[in-house]
Amino acid sequence: MAGDYQIYKAALKGAGVTFLEEDGQMTYAVKTLLNLPAMKGNNIAVITYSGAAGIMVTDALERYGLKLASLSPETIHMVAELSPAWMPLGNPLDIWPAVMKYGTGNAYSVALKAALNDPQVDGVICIAIAPMMPEFSFLEVSEHLNSVMEEIPHKPVAAWLYGPNPEEISIKFESKKRIMIYPTLELAAWSLSLLRQVPKVPKVN
Repeated sequence: MAGDYQIYKAALKGAGVTFLEEDGQMTYAVKTLLNLPAMKGNNIAVITYSGAAGIMVTDALERYGLKLASLSPETIHMVAELSPAWMPLGNPLDIWPAVMKYGTGNAYSVALKAALNDPQVDGVICIAIAPMMPEFSFLEVSEHLNSVMEEIPHKPVAAWLYGPNPEEISIKFESKKRIMIYPTLELAAWSLSLLRQVPKVPKVN
């Protein structure tokens, strides 16, 4: 029977069936498919404040058949205009030096807009901060990023939050149903991978 199961599983996967094999995957699969647009390819841009987090998500992408997009010169140029000359830019896009000079919302908005307009990018993972204390509220970018998504809604954006207040900030991010939050980078990458395996599910109003 075990051998038969593996044969059936391989055949069904070949036909495009997605297996949900871990706790919680059903919840995130439904959330993803109901709210995010389908992806045309497997090329992902990652926007981050942290080089370490960028490395973590790169490994997760590979596990689910996704890869880092080769960003266009135009995308790199847009972010480079906000960054110090010494800052090398690539994918993942480390925007922290730009944030220090131009502010969190401005720098993140420019980076997300550039990535979404890049023809070599099929989806985006954003790594953002979830602050608790009012004096750090300037680090919270949900309103800025949702504004960008209203202008450019045709590619999926998944996000992972770190910091002391992810529950409250997640609600703000997901208020427009254009950016979905995931509790780990692993789940963010896995969820995006679903969007190139199945047709788009119509939104429920």
